[in-house]
Amino acid sequence: EKKAQVYAQSKECMWLISEECQSKDYNGTTDDNRCGVPHAWIAEKDNLLIPPYEMYWEDTALQGVMAWLNGVDDNSADNPDFLVNTNWDSTSNQCVYVDPVKPPRALVADNPSVVSITTNFLSMNSARRLQAQEWVGAVSDVLDAVTNLTGAARGVLELSNAMTTIITSDDTMEFLVDADSANLLQALMDHEALSDIAGYEISNLSVRGEEYEPSTFAVVNTDGSGGENTSNEKVTGWIWIAAILIGVVVGALLVCLMVCGLMKCKGYKLVPAEQGNDYGLMKGQEL
Repeated sequence: EKKAQVYAQSKECMWLISEECQSKDYNGTTDDNRCGVPHAWIAEKDNLLIPPYEMYWEDTALQGVMAWLNGVDDNSADNPDFLVNTNWDSTSNQCVYVDPVKPPRALVADNPSVVSITTNFLSMNSARRLQAQEWVGAVSDVLDAVTNLTGAARGVLELSNAMTTIITSDDTMEFLVDADSANLLQALMDHEALSDIAGYEISNLSVRGEEYEPSTFAVVNTDGSGGENTSNEKVTGWIWIAAILIGVVVGALLVCLMVCGLMKCKGYKLVPAEQGNDYGLMKGQEL
């Protein structure tokens, strides 16, 4: 009954950022209204002074809101872009229907997790001051890689990294990710499956306050094949080799000492056999 009341008394829809503006190949700006409808969609003075210098959503929104206030279902042929229940057409024109009882996961509040990461490229700051373009490129590469690896929203990574720059050292990036992305990062680090990102070696990574040092991990090749041994494993291998060599040498010395003892104390001596070049031990007579 409560669910029915919610449906009856509320309607929601959302204008999405047009798909073309979300493409990696998009080189335009997102600082105006050409990619999507602003939050302050009803403010004329704020919106008529920036591209596209018109409120293309005005009729759709005003008609839809007035119809909703009057208890009329306006999702009709007269206003096809308001409360759209069909598939999104990938543009910013449609106000896509949002289920108020079961909203999309992307709209549900999530407690963000703090991730800090130090890479060998960023550590170059300690050797020389990176040029602005180099720094921007490095940050962008790492954030792109985090998005591709975990599915975290790229915009959230960039915004949170920009906000924390003032409290982060020069060689460390810090940003926020959702719970699922944090869980995935922790699983990768717990299984020692991540030692570099965007082609840069990770010297330190922290997720939710848990510190990891990938330099101690087994090296994982980018093609997914097995990696090299860790430094501890290499040391252990050399210890075993040395022990085997020492054992062989000690064994040979013991055999020599035993033969010398027999020859000196018991009167044995080495003599040639009757045939061939083999030698044998004898005491007082030929073998």
